[in-house]
Amino acid sequence: MEICEDLWVRNPPSSRLAEAGALILCNLSASNEIIGKREYRKTLAAAHSGKNFCAYVYSDAGAYESTSDMVFSGHRFIYENASLLAESELFEDEGILFADTDTELLSRERRTVSTFTERSGCVRTVAIPLRRRNHRKLMRRYEETPFVPRDDDSREVRCAEILNMQAYALRKRLLHTNTKTAVIGLSGGLDSTLALLATARAFDIGGFDRKGIHCITMPCFGTT
Repeated sequence: MEICEDLWVRNPPSSRLAEAGALILCNLSASNEIIGKREYRKTLAAAHSGKNFCAYVYSDAGAYESTSDMVFSGHRFIYENASLLAESELFEDEGILFADTDTELLSRERRTVSTFTERSGCVRTVAIPLRRRNHRKLMRRYEETPFVPRDDDSREVRCAEILNMQAYALRKRLLHTNTKTAVIGLSGGLDSTLALLATARAFDIGGFDRKGIHCITMPCFGTT
């Protein structure tokens, strides 16, 4: 649990809490609302949840708690590993904000990265008894194609990134081996087609003549 400005400090308590094993971090805040602060606090929370591989739950003081000097908006949001799961509107006092978090996924991410180190015993723990509720259906929606954005603009940017990563890596290899030709076997499928596109892009980036790309068709049963 963090309190208000813990979110803003250079070395927030959330880092120590995460190192001690906490997967869900909460911040009870009384952060006054000014222009631009909404996005700033979301940026901080996203960074905390991303570098600590955790869920970050933020709840601000409500609009009815405002004073003559400060205005509160009741801003609430939930991040998981730098991804926004849920967010309330500003000055929306009524309602409860909740979301499904995948703690097993967060634990696996912590085990697979070399930059995260757990340190047990570095913080004091307080046991809070909670009543277990009956299992309910998940409200969270998982994308069938998590690596392919739904909207056209984001998908175009993602595809361009993939093609450029392959092309620049291949260009580096061509320069390292002092090679200006490439041989590609084309079966008519998606994999070999993508390989040809990446090769053509690499040749363009490297200033090589595309005539150096030699394509060989490989017709066989089942190919197009």
